[in-house]
Amino acid sequence: MPVKDDNDKWFIRKVTKTFTDHGKLIVNYSTYVVKEPVFNGYSQYLIPDYDEECYYDTEYGRCGVRRYWINFYPKVDYKVIYRYLTSTTS
Repeated sequence: MPVKDDNDKWFIRKVTKTFTDHGKLIVNYSTYVVKEPVFNGYSQYLIPDYDEECYYDTEYGRCGVRRYWINFYPKVDYKVIYRYLTSTTS
């Protein structure tokens, strides 16, 4: 099974099992992947929130901006850094 050590490096820990039962051994294999997030930038949207009451001068209507709503969307992909095979017996 893959394990990280204190220096943040991957290594494989091996596990051995001995069976003494009679009968046929059934082994099931499963493949797993270890993924690491990768930051690929972000999207940001700025939405003004206007006052409800506006006033008008000679040519242009004006509305005051009360606040802005900021929507932030990070773009995160996942990179496969390790694949391993496990087995279970029954």
